Amino acid sequence: MIRKFRKIVPYIAILCAIACIGGVVAMLVHQAEPATKKPGYQYRVMLDAFPFEEGGSYSRYNYGNANTPELLFGEQCEYIFYGKILEARPFSTNTAADLAGSGSLVYAYALLKAEVLKGIHGGLDKGQKVYLVMPYSGDDDSHEAEMIPEGTEGMFIPRMPTVEVTFVDSQKKVDAIGMVGMRDHRFCCREEYLSELKELNSLEEVRDFWEENRLYFDTTAHNRHKDGQMLFVSK
Repeated sequence: MIRKFRKIVPYIAILCAIACIGGVVAMLVHQAEPATKKPGYQYRVMLDAFPFEEGGSYSRYNYGNANTPELLFGEQCEYIFYGKILEARPFSTNTAADLAGSGSLVYAYALLKAEVLKGIHGGLDKGQKVYLVMPYSGDDDSHEAEMIPEGTEGMFIPRMPTVEVTFVDSQKKVDAIGMVGMRDHRFCCREEYLSELKELNSLEEVRDFWEENRLYFDTTAHNRHKDGQMLFVSK
């Protein structure tokens, strides 16, 4: 009996080792999942970031139609917070195929670093730093990011899923929790609303505020800086 037991001990040890390795791998995979990963959003949006050229010709970004509460505050709304823009880095990407098949569309974006001043929905903590992506409109007269100077405060309603930005020159990767834009009503920094926005405490209150002030339908809600410029940081 003892001899038989000794023969199977190595096999038991091997099985235990395999089980331990499998457990460690599963734990690492779980920890590596992005915070915004949910059923239905299995993949991130991945953008290759190329140098931004001032005065370049960029395609108009298609924001879609977000002028209903269901679209703005539906299943793609994981976070809502009141915050402040700390840094903004412009970049361009040509990864989107032209629907006409004649080449690639070149879009302009800004990678925004924001500080959470008040977490409202989704569990973000005060003082937490997050990244977001804001598309440019493609119109020289209404480049949204150029109208948002660093230090600007406002309400952010990022759209899922996570955006992974890879800067081609350095291969640095940055994970943003989603996309925002004023033209698709996912960011509001209008001075006349700021005092009220600071007092909102839940998704329901933000939704009611957007409805009461018809922010769903205000496609010209741009808060222009006095000199029309944004302070870009290239760090």
